[in-house]
Amino acid sequence: MTNKTIHYYNTHAADFVAGTENADMQACRERFLRYLKPGQSILDAGCGSGRDVIAFREAGYVVDAFDASAEICRIASEKTGIKVRQLRFEELESEEFEKQYDGIWCCASLLHVDPEDLPDVLQRIYRLLKPEGIFFACFKYGSGVRIKDGRFFHDLTEDECVRLLTQAGFSIKEIFITQDVRGGREQEKWVNAIAGKKKARETTMKKRKIDALAYSKEIAEALEKGVFLTTKNGDKINSMVIGWGHIGRIWERPVFVAYVRECRYTREMLDANPEFTVNVPINEFSKQAFAICGSKSGRDMDKIKEAGLTPVEPEIISVPAIKEFPLTLECRVIYREEQDAARLPEEIRRQFYTIETKEHISYYGEIVAAYVIEE
Repeated sequence: MTNKTIHYYNTHAADFVAGTENADMQACRERFLRYLKPGQSILDAGCGSGRDVIAFREAGYVVDAFDASAEICRIASEKTGIKVRQLRFEELESEEFEKQYDGIWCCASLLHVDPEDLPDVLQRIYRLLKPEGIFFACFKYGSGVRIKDGRFFHDLTEDECVRLLTQAGFSIKEIFITQDVRGGREQEKWVNAIAGKKKARETTMKKRKIDALAYSKEIAEALEKGVFLTTKNGDKINSMVIGWGHIGRIWERPVFVAYVRECRYTREMLDANPEFTVNVPINEFSKQAFAICGSKSGRDMDKIKEAGLTPVEPEIISVPAIKEFPLTLECRVIYREEQDAARLPEEIRRQFYTIETKEHISYYGEIVAAYVIEE
């Protein structure tokens, strides 16, 4: 953060606090707190007025905070009742803190960090998180750097945000766009990210990156016999066998479309965490795993364990790959559509849809990573 930016906040602290302390960030806080439990620790990094410190404490969390502006720290300390440390992101060292945190909240603060310094700052934040800790950050939507009222800003798009966080080692959980919540600024947009610190790898695997669309033929042929669709919600991982799906290019991006019946457990998992991996067998594969994952429900058993499958840490999303089915597509749902069976030809309705067999829901997953697992 530049000295001029810090000087701006020191000299405009009262006006800045008055203009932001009542901004309604509840929706973003609730999305962040879905991954945490009351009693856990949160670091509000670049806390500004202390608005979110107060909200987190009232929700039952243990909160520490810092800000780069001495005057902002003074005001926030008075408002929150805790000592807010004066600290720049570039000075952030895990050794200076007595603990690691379950969550780190960076609301409209990292946007003042120079792009050249941001990768290092994200690494510092990563080290301050406990294993599987949760991180939130938001940036003004855009691309590039700019100066406004003497303050330095670094704006990001969704793709730029994902790239920076994944390069720092984070696993992306959510990326979403919001409008500015301050009055009269509704036309301004923000890109928000919720990411997790990855846990230790279950197994060390080499991954050979591929062009997903270049493997369209192989994937289409594998679908005729069945491929795995893997989902994750919290600590629960579930795989099912699918034979319906297609891969192609839609909306100028590679997409895999998976079809899941409304009654399936996988549908519940996808609606809770809209990410999935497609796991395609190469050469020999476990017929037992196909039998279990193709006939049993994840509601009733741990199919990953029963089928003897080995989860492999993903590259970008939160859902793992499967070692035994090495051709992997990591997908993030960008569109969901419920089928209307009444609009289908009668012959198809009779063959595929009855009272017992519900309609499918199509999940359009943008392919954000593609690779073959190699030992």
